[in-house]
Amino acid sequence: MTDLSIIIAAWNAEDSIQKAIHSALAQQGLDVEVLVADDASTDGTAAAVQAIDDPRLIYVRLPTNGGPAAARNAALDLAKGEWVAILDADDTMDEGRMSVLVRLGELHSADIVADNLWVDHAGSKRLHIEEDLDESCETLTLHNFLKESYLFAKNKGYGYLKPAFRREYLTRNKIRYDERLRIAEDFNLVIEALATGARYLRRRSAGYIYSKHASSISHRLKLADVQAMIDADERFIVEYGKTLTSVERQVMRRHLASLKDGAAFITMVSDMKARRWLRLPITAASRPSAIRLLAIPILDRLRRPMMAPPPVSQAAL
Repeated sequence: MTDLSIIIAAWNAEDSIQKAIHSALAQQGLDVEVLVADDASTDGTAAAVQAIDDPRLIYVRLPTNGGPAAARNAALDLAKGEWVAILDADDTMDEGRMSVLVRLGELHSADIVADNLWVDHAGSKRLHIEEDLDESCETLTLHNFLKESYLFAKNKGYGYLKPAFRREYLTRNKIRYDERLRIAEDFNLVIEALATGARYLRRRSAGYIYSKHASSISHRLKLADVQAMIDADERFIVEYGKTLTSVERQVMRRHLASLKDGAAFITMVSDMKARRWLRLPITAASRPSAIRLLAIPILDRLRRPMMAPPPVSQAAL
């Protein structure tokens, strides 16, 4: 029996995919397989993957581009590991990370295990969740997971973490990634697992290195992406609403409200950039709670002169 299946969804990732694969194959103390699901790349991703000669590496190519959820599902259907972990094609993991998390999951009979992560931006690293890495653990419930995942809010952002799942739990409960989502598919999978009774442990350590760059999907939030997230929340409420506690329903509604505020905010910013001034009051009236979010781009503009003052031309001297 394979201990761990590491799934890497890849699309046009020829420049980073080998580094990701090598970090997955380097996991210590576990019988590992690495499944790369190529989401119909048009660059040299396939050649980069196939250049690595390792029997533990499995490559599958999707016939058409379906998004990260579709690619992960294709790999998940082939996975043989007792645990499955997700690694993005431009990220890496410390070599001892997964043995620690799998051991933690087995010791405490957990169904989901995760840690903190490092955010690497242009060589400068910071923790995603500012905390002491004392290796203690916390239990994440649907309530506190949702409460720390509101859009455009100061919270821990549990939805960005990269957990490992007990594969048997996902299979038994028929849980798969929602292929209608191109962003937040990880978040959606986790809340579905929690709603069906999964036990989630998070260790205060950080073995995942998330590479932040301008082309990262999660940093190019589009209105269509947020609308898909709204639709996913509404489907979740319909499917699981009756089995949730009153507190869980409350935080789920608050999460949905944060997404609707976010959609209105994106619309208002887009209208401001396009100078569609007459549309602003209509959107603001439909979602008054979103107006406060306009402070985000305003504050960003106010910070720019302090952070990087414009050069003075010779003509002005």
